[in-house]
Amino acid sequence: MKAAVYHKYGPPESVRVEEVPTPTAKAGDVLIRIRATTISTADWRARALILPKGYGPMGRLAFGVFAPRCKVLGLSFAGDIVALGKGVTRFKVGDAVFGFSGMFKFGCHAEFIALRASGHILPKPESLSYAVAASLSFGGTTALYFLRDKANVQPGERVVVVGASGTVGSACVQIAKHFGANVTGVCSARNAAHVLALGADEVIDYQTEDLTKRRQTWDILVDCVGSTSFATHKHLLAAGGRHCLVLSSLGEALRAIFSRQPDGRRAISGTGGESNAALQLLADLAVSGAVVPPIDSEYPLHDIVAAHRRVDSGRKCGAVVVLP
Repeated sequence: MKAAVYHKYGPPESVRVEEVPTPTAKAGDVLIRIRATTISTADWRARALILPKGYGPMGRLAFGVFAPRCKVLGLSFAGDIVALGKGVTRFKVGDAVFGFSGMFKFGCHAEFIALRASGHILPKPESLSYAVAASLSFGGTTALYFLRDKANVQPGERVVVVGASGTVGSACVQIAKHFGANVTGVCSARNAAHVLALGADEVIDYQTEDLTKRRQTWDILVDCVGSTSFATHKHLLAAGGRHCLVLSSLGEALRAIFSRQPDGRRAISGTGGESNAALQLLADLAVSGAVVPPIDSEYPLHDIVAAHRRVDSGRKCGAVVVLP
């Protein structure tokens, strides 16, 4: 089969399409023909080994000290089951599915992948394209983790999303609106119309306005790009306000543990969990039209370098989809 492989950390050109052995469905596995996958921030960091401040040594241990441990990137997928391993009864051949391969497992930037049938795999709703289904997982599960599970967003609360036009930011805007919040998106002027179309009530252009100078407060501040800190932005939080650090340095993440103020303001850090319940909710919301992941662009597998370049540009609005 064809797969996008990288043997050393580096720029987009580090990745190339190669012929590799097609995996088999061992006992308890399913073999999936991948129809769509995405290049996420996690893929970019694993490929370039560009990690938030303080995470360098841990990143080397996780991804490979001297060279990549997982040669094929890709966390999310949508495709068709083409073979079942012994004992698998949850699925049948021909089922259309979507899901996660699992953090640090990767492997979705290929024509086929073998995964545990008990893993993060769900039936793909018939009304969703493979591209949309593959784009649900990364941004959506992260947004649910911070807004619903950690910050407990409530109807009527005011939420500001920094980096609102990216994959995670787009999901945060839509999910916050779904839960009844008033949403302000922070992005560049060129992406303002896109963020308003997602449902944001207001947009702040970070290129012309300093968020810290705003004379207003929010109940939840979600930072998807790592440009804020609790120390410098807590004055933007109302009493009981939550500062969600989707991306932060190790130091900032550790300080979040002890950040609670007398009036209840606090910082929240962590890593979004991978759960089938979250994936099912995202699929249901996508079918209803409440949360639909925007797709920035689509690339065939043989143009994987161009797809990585698009992610590296920092200008994408939504998911960059790869079609093996």
